Amino acid sequence: MMKGARAEARSKGNQATLRYPNPSARLVERGRGLVRDRRASAKTLTKLRRVRFGLGVCDAVAVVGTLTALRLAQVGPEAIGADLLLALTIALPVWMTVFRSFGLYRDWQVAPWGEFSRLLGATALGVTILMFATPWWSGLVSRSALIVAWLFALILELVARGFFHQEIRRVIKNGGLAMRTVVVGTNAEARRLSGALSANGDSFAPVGYVTEGQNGAVDDDLPALGTLEDLEEIIGRNDIECVFLTSTALARTDVLRVSRACRQAHVELRVWANIPGILSPRLAIQEINDGATLALTPVRLTGVAAALKRSFDLVVASLGLLATLPFLTIAACAIRLTSRGPVLFRQTRVTKDGRPFTMYKFRTMVRDPEQALAGKVVDLTKPFFKLKDDPRLTRVAPMLRRLSLDELPQLFNVLRGDMSIVGPRPLPVEQVEANPELLGPRQEVRSGITGWWQISGRSEMDSEEALRLDLFYIENWSMGLDIYILLRTFGAVLARKGAW
Repeated sequence: MMKGARAEARSKGNQATLRYPNPSARLVERGRGLVRDRRASAKTLTKLRRVRFGLGVCDAVAVVGTLTALRLAQVGPEAIGADLLLALTIALPVWMTVFRSFGLYRDWQVAPWGEFSRLLGATALGVTILMFATPWWSGLVSRSALIVAWLFALILELVARGFFHQEIRRVIKNGGLAMRTVVVGTNAEARRLSGALSANGDSFAPVGYVTEGQNGAVDDDLPALGTLEDLEEIIGRNDIECVFLTSTALARTDVLRVSRACRQAHVELRVWANIPGILSPRLAIQEINDGATLALTPVRLTGVAAALKRSFDLVVASLGLLATLPFLTIAACAIRLTSRGPVLFRQTRVTKDGRPFTMYKFRTMVRDPEQALAGKVVDLTKPFFKLKDDPRLTRVAPMLRRLSLDELPQLFNVLRGDMSIVGPRPLPVEQVEANPELLGPRQEVRSGITGWWQISGRSEMDSEEALRLDLFYIENWSMGLDIYILLRTFGAVLARKGAW
């Protein structure tokens, strides 16, 4: 009879705490659950081992390619020999150790920007160590050699890991890497966490809640799987691979209880911090007495940081103008030959501190745009306003816009100091004046040619999402983030993502 009641309680996933006639019976039942849980943990470990092995192969390819290429550049074809094999024997474990210390194997779910920022530091440190640890590189140890080696290794890492991440995305798309997850708690924050995990279904697959007590209620599509007292059994019965809890859902003693249950069941415990719009490099963990706090490093674009960003802008804009000179010439000729009017379009827009400036673009509209809009009701004061099927466009405009060639003259705005390479897009004066409170925070930094929302969807973004991403960039600025956005911009342009 007891077995029947227990089976019924499990099948319904209700919240009633199961009672056992004696402690030994409970231990036996827990033992069965732990056997099932170890199988779930084994599946998780198998997934992670495969991913880590693939990442290790990528890193091995990068370091072998870097050492071989630079050795060939130093002494020619005769470089392939015992010296190179000895160097590779030293390099592989050193490289893997450095990358492990940067957490590049620990968490395959790290965001692309997080992985990129770690790769910057790991390749720099790895190349420096190898330069001084490999005797036959003694003649190459110079600042220029270090920079060349670092850039070469970084490019190889990005290419190799990029190909591997395509395979990871394919497996994720088929649900192969989503961790079966349970949410502890039933308050509003726990339900918000459950929704966030469901939206990020590539990494987590929430299966239900664990309630704080028998009276815990869930107003959600996910079921209540049981109470805290049955957490280990829930983990084993449902093949749970990750337990999530919110800092506001449980008392301190209950958090310790959950931590102990996860440790004994060999599953991962994660705590939802509920801090919106923050990248991990800004976070630091500090122990206070027997607790822990998350510290946010302040970000201010002043002093050295501002000088560094300005130097980056000048270098990239100068090189960009030289590299794109043929495209500038072709675009200017195409505009002149296919439509009447000037080659350049000038418009007053707003940059840092609300300062207006004249922004340059290649002209993509007809000479009389107002006439082309006759009969259409258009609100030009709407933030991020853009017509999808714009009747004002010239014949060559779609191609110029899809490839973002119309934005190239803004490199002159960067040299003049009106704009930056990376930053929020400059908006027309009428839009800013009509929405001062909404758009004012965007003027903390110089406007940019590209930015966070451009690599996230460009014109496919609505105004609310575009504004959120601009503020996200300002809140999390770093030099590494600028480099990451710039590199991602090339991919977005080539993929024609969100361009019209």
